[in-house]
Amino acid sequence: MVDYLSLLSSQNPYDRLDGWFKIDWLIQNGIVTKEKLIKMKDKFLDLLNYNDDTVKLHAWRMVPQLINKGIITINDVKKYDFLSLLYDSEAWLLVKDLVNSGAIDIESVKKEKEKYIALLKGNELDRIASWSLILDILNLGIIDKNDVENNKKYLLELFNFPAYDIRFNLLFLIAELVSKGVLSPKELEPYEEKIEEIVKDKDFSQFVKIYEKDTRELESIGIHFFNS
Repeated sequence: MVDYLSLLSSQNPYDRLDGWFKIDWLIQNGIVTKEKLIKMKDKFLDLLNYNDDTVKLHAWRMVPQLINKGIITINDVKKYDFLSLLYDSEAWLLVKDLVNSGAIDIESVKKEKEKYIALLKGNELDRIASWSLILDILNLGIIDKNDVENNKKYLLELFNFPAYDIRFNLLFLIAELVSKGVLSPKELEPYEEKIEEIVKDKDFSQFVKIYEKDTRELESIGIHFFNS
């Protein structure tokens, strides 16, 4: 039988993360109380300063939840450095929730905006990940509309990327950005043949299932499917 209580303070950081990820289940099943978790919170907080960025990212992902539950406080978290992780697109996925929870200060994040802009034109995976967050980052005031306009070409360039999975996911991201007014249908006109290639590819239907996409999302760019 798994000793879940030991996981919460395990020397192995991934086992410890696993334990803290399960706190809702642990509390609901009477394995540990909230009061006990509060007493053990330093075991979690140590992960925010671990010497492995992957561990830190997973730990920071849990911060808003633990603040909301009253297990850790904003003051607890303020002692630790999140901003150094912002070279990674995965860290930007956490920014909105961390700002809203009070764990990080929006003005400090704004000073790091060049790291986000670098991701908008970085490798193909970083581009897709960071562009998928563009509205949140805009709404937080970290970047402005000029930043978006000046970097759109780096997203659209991915239509020329050889890997089909990248172009497939790009198509659905582009459709979302058009529907939200970040891109216009006119900006896609030079890529009409590329878009047609993606949709007519023999693997399109399979990828729709693999990535659990709804083809109705493509209607914003004039692509309609019937009986699909």
